[in-house]
Amino acid sequence: MGHPDNQRARSWKSFPRRGAPGARAAFTLVEMLVVVAIIALLMILTVPMIGRAMERARQADCMSNLRQFAVGSLLYRNDHDAEVLPTPGWLSTLHPSYIPDPRQYLCRTDRSRGAHGSKPDGVTEVGDQFPETDDTEFNPAGPNAYGRNTDIKRCSYMYEFSAAPCSWGWSSYLGASLADVDRNNDGVASWAEVKLYQLRNGDSWNRNQPYGDSMFPMIRCFHHYAYKKVPTPAGMQAWTLNVSYAGGVFEAPMYWEYNYSPP
Repeated sequence: MGHPDNQRARSWKSFPRRGAPGARAAFTLVEMLVVVAIIALLMILTVPMIGRAMERARQADCMSNLRQFAVGSLLYRNDHDAEVLPTPGWLSTLHPSYIPDPRQYLCRTDRSRGAHGSKPDGVTEVGDQFPETDDTEFNPAGPNAYGRNTDIKRCSYMYEFSAAPCSWGWSSYLGASLADVDRNNDGVASWAEVKLYQLRNGDSWNRNQPYGDSMFPMIRCFHHYAYKKVPTPAGMQAWTLNVSYAGGVFEAPMYWEYNYSPP
């Protein structure tokens, strides 16, 4: 039986030395830290690019929704052109005859999935936001507010021609009275009535000149506000996607009037 010290010596010699033939090189702590740093740097560089690419895809999907609304609105107006108010009372009014798929009412960038209406989730104020225009089951006047279609529970888009009573200070801004805008003589100025008057008669911003149908928004999406800013006379503003009264899809700043140069 060999001496214990000799056995320990043989056991020690049996391990391959670093750099010896057949030895497996191991990472040092410094090498591991370098690899981790490189991976972290690559993530910092690529994650924003992936996020921007995904947002561009969501914007393309949103524009597709808006084009469908544009077509549906034009078809509705053609079918109701003899009425005092030929525009649909709500976007939900277009379902199912003109917009069969309820999923088209949701912008994929909208984190609330339509629960908060046209207001982006978590944002205090982006543009002119009015709860009465929310085409959702959470409208302050109830799920069937002013004749909205209760089959549509949620909607990400702001419809400026809705049947809801108009709460903003339109009279002084348009230089008009209730008698001027009240088309159906019910004693209430709805959003549709106010907007039709503004379209045809202008406002204080453009010195009461008519607006063109091709750049006057009917439907607006504010949910892409965080991804793009545009310069205006009032400074940088959030970027929006819009459907015009003429049926086109166009880009505009948060306050769309800045698209115009007053005469």
